[in-house]
Amino acid sequence: MLPAPKYQSPLKNIRVLDLSRVFAMPFAGANLADLGAEVIKIDTCQAQFMDTTRTLTGPFPDNRPGELWWEQGGTFQNLNRGKRSLTLDLRSEESQKIIKELVRVCDVVLENFTPRVMARFGLDFKSLQAEKPDLVMVSNTGYGHSGPWSSFGAMASALEPTHGTGAFMGYMEEGADGRLAEGQVPNKMGNSYSDFLATWTALGALMAALLRRARTGEGQWIDLAMYQTGTTVIGTGVLDFVFNQRRTQRIGNRHPFWSPHGVYPCQGHDQWVSIAARHEGDWQAVCQAMDMPELASDPRFADPIDRRQHQEELDEIIAAWTSARTSYQAMDSLQEAGAPAGAVLTGKQTWTDPQ
Repeated sequence: MLPAPKYQSPLKNIRVLDLSRVFAMPFAGANLADLGAEVIKIDTCQAQFMDTTRTLTGPFPDNRPGELWWEQGGTFQNLNRGKRSLTLDLRSEESQKIIKELVRVCDVVLENFTPRVMARFGLDFKSLQAEKPDLVMVSNTGYGHSGPWSSFGAMASALEPTHGTGAFMGYMEEGADGRLAEGQVPNKMGNSYSDFLATWTALGALMAALLRRARTGEGQWIDLAMYQTGTTVIGTGVLDFVFNQRRTQRIGNRHPFWSPHGVYPCQGHDQWVSIAARHEGDWQAVCQAMDMPELASDPRFADPIDRRQHQEELDEIIAAWTSARTSYQAMDSLQEAGAPAGAVLTGKQTWTDPQ
C-alpha cells in the first residue's frame, strides 16, 4: 500500500510582511498563516501607530491579564495567531531600511494606514516595488487613494454609515397604534462588520494576484477601500430607490417577503431559536413541528401577505411554543419537519456543540 500523501499547506512557500493593525488586515494575515504562509507582523513603538487590539480588555486566560497583558488578550491573539513579530520605530531610517530588506524576501505586504503615511515613510507601493518587482501589496484604507474622502481615517462605527449600511439596519419600534412599525434609528452592523468585509475581499484579491503573478511574473497593488466593500452589500436597496423611489425599511429580524421570519425565546436565560419560512412548504413544516395543523388553514395566516399583516399574532403563537422547549429541542423539531431553523448558540455552546 502506498503511504498517504503528506498534506502540504497551499501557501507553504509564501512569506507575508504584515504592517497592519486593528482588525481588517491583521485578520487577513491570520487567515494567510492558517493557510501555511509565513507571516511577519511589524509592531511599532509609536503610540499613534500601536495596534490598539493590544489594549482591548481580554478575554484573558482564567480572567487574569498577567504581567504581559498586552500580549495575552484574546482579541489580539485571535487576529494575530500564527505570526512572527518584530517591533520597529517607523520614523527611523534604520527601521525603514529593515522593512525594505524584509520586503526583498517577501511575496506579500499588508498595510492599512491612511494614504499619506506610507508615502511619508517611503514605504508606498512604488518604493517597495523597486525593492521587489513582483511584490503583491494590499493597501487597505477607509476610502481608497483617490476622491475627496481619501485622507479620512476609518473606524467601523464612523465608516459604516457613509457606505449606506447603517441606513438599512435597525430594529422595529412601537407605532402609534401599539403595533410594531419600521424603526427610525439607524444601527451599526454588529462588531466591526466592515472590517471583516475588507478581510474577505483582501483574501480573494490576494489569491487572484498571486495566481496572476505565477502566470506573468508581475506583481500587483491592491487599493482596497472599506467604503467600496461596504457598498457592495446594499445593491438591492440602491436599485430599489433608483427604479422605484422606495427606501428600504428597518425591520429588525423580519423579512420583507417571508413569514414567519425571526428569532424566538426558548427555555433558559437568553436562549433563542431562529426560524425562517421561505415558502408555503416551510410554513406547513412549521405548523407540523408545532403540532398545530389548524394554523395552516387560519385565514390570518393563509399566505405570506396575510402572515406579514398578522405577524405579531403569529409571533406570539410561535414564541409560546418555543418558550416551552430548549433552543436545541425547538431546532431539532423544526428541522425534522423540514423547516429552516437554528439554535442561537452562545460562545460556550458553540465550543461544546458536537457539530
